[in-house]
Amino acid sequence: MARILKRPMFNRGGSTNNGIMTGLVDRKSYNAAGMVTDIQETLPGLEEIIRDYTPKVKLPLGEVGLNLISGQYAGDGLLRNIAGSATDPYKKFVAADDAREASIRGGAAKLAIQRAMSNEKFKMQQMLKDPRIATERKVDYVKKVMGFETDKEALEYINTSMGDVSKQTPETRVQSKLGKMAVPNRNKAEYLVFLDPNIPAAKRSGKYILSDKNQFPKKPIQGKTYFDINRGILYEFVGGTPNDINSYVDVTEKYNKENFVFN
Repeated sequence: MARILKRPMFNRGGSTNNGIMTGLVDRKSYNAAGMVTDIQETLPGLEEIIRDYTPKVKLPLGEVGLNLISGQYAGDGLLRNIAGSATDPYKKFVAADDAREASIRGGAAKLAIQRAMSNEKFKMQQMLKDPRIATERKVDYVKKVMGFETDKEALEYINTSMGDVSKQTPETRVQSKLGKMAVPNRNKAEYLVFLDPNIPAAKRSGKYILSDKNQFPKKPIQGKTYFDINRGILYEFVGGTPNDINSYVDVTEKYNKENFVFN
């Protein structure tokens, strides 16, 4: 029986990246590094909980006694009779105990992975809802977590994953943006709701134009987009004189996926 205490199931410590956790580090669908850390911290506790509520395997002493009574090994002497009578029951005990342990570890691993995935997606959803975080940062984070290769894929995910936002009316979404602005500006709010999420990070400047006041970015970058707040038009700088509206091309329709009419 001393062998039982030396079996691997009683060895603690070590990395959970081996065995049932093999391959998690290479997952592309989630932020693997954060998930593995979460799983490493959660797994031991889950194993203990499941182990406490999983019936323990008992050594089939009845079968041992039956073998002794039957005298199957009696001709080999008393000690050999006892040892021989216990061999098959003990093998069954070990197999059943191994199966129990595998079930415990497998169940704990599944729960830990599900919890880590849920936590990762929750953190991502909270980030996407935070108006203080720039869209470019959100795109980069979604690409890292979800394993997307392009900004377009990340933007499409952002736009389709925010179920609570997509169910709101256009006016409700605009009002929500206005309520979070230090200085409310409806045109800017409409831009942030209907255009900004559709602009690739590489083309987003984060700066605005007030053409009626002849206010333009000092050093516009060719290929970047700039929203004219008062006219409700999204422009892309194509090169030329920075403060000349003819140096910009109207790309509002290109990124206006919901065909919203700007005033």
